[in-house]
Amino acid sequence: MAAAPVGIAFTRSSQFVLVSTEMCRLLRRDETTLLSHAKDGDAGTIWTLTDISAEVAERSSLEWAANHDTLTGLANRKAFNQRLLHLFDALPGSRPSALLLLDLDRFKSVNDNHGHAAGDAMLRAVATAVQSCVRGGDLAVRLGGDEFAVLLERCPADVALRVAEDIRAGVEALRVPWQGQILSAGASVGMAVLAEEINTAEEWVAHADRACYDAKAAGRNRVHSTGHLHLQLQWVAGS
Repeated sequence: MAAAPVGIAFTRSSQFVLVSTEMCRLLRRDETTLLSHAKDGDAGTIWTLTDISAEVAERSSLEWAANHDTLTGLANRKAFNQRLLHLFDALPGSRPSALLLLDLDRFKSVNDNHGHAAGDAMLRAVATAVQSCVRGGDLAVRLGGDEFAVLLERCPADVALRVAEDIRAGVEALRVPWQGQILSAGASVGMAVLAEEINTAEEWVAHADRACYDAKAAGRNRVHSTGHLHLQLQWVAGS
């Protein structure tokens, strides 16, 4: 009983008769407190008790790791794809929505000049900046490398535009101390609203990706969008 790896107890008439050392530990009671006198002739019951807290914690950790980027704590590509599919399954009720794709500017120079550890510090800072600009129910994602995404569900286009600009400005304002120097970067942001003519998640992502490419081609560190918001976004980028 003393060496048993699980909690073991023998009871009669709802009273403990024998208890193992592990049972005392799990119930946080000493043996004297648990034990009581048996009533002869009554049928007894043997109990076993196992602490599975470590297994539950490990399972929760694995589930979290399966859907999150371990460096930044943001959602990962798998979680992003699942959320996209869920959103399209809910159409048209999931409109209005907007998708932002971010690509960092000058990030390669951070890695080349200061090393990958410095790049990791910058990515974590960017993740914090992005997360601070969105609602609790929005999905902020690190897709990989220096690419990020934000899924804004039930968000009108004008509000999504402001969020995109807030994120761009937030990344531009970052100053990351690193070995006596200050690191900085910018962000080119592509935005695509979930228009009625968009039929698949892949098509939606392609629209946002194209807008991000246009933002880089136009000079970087700006927001561009597909469709009718283009002129308004040009004004924001130049303001």
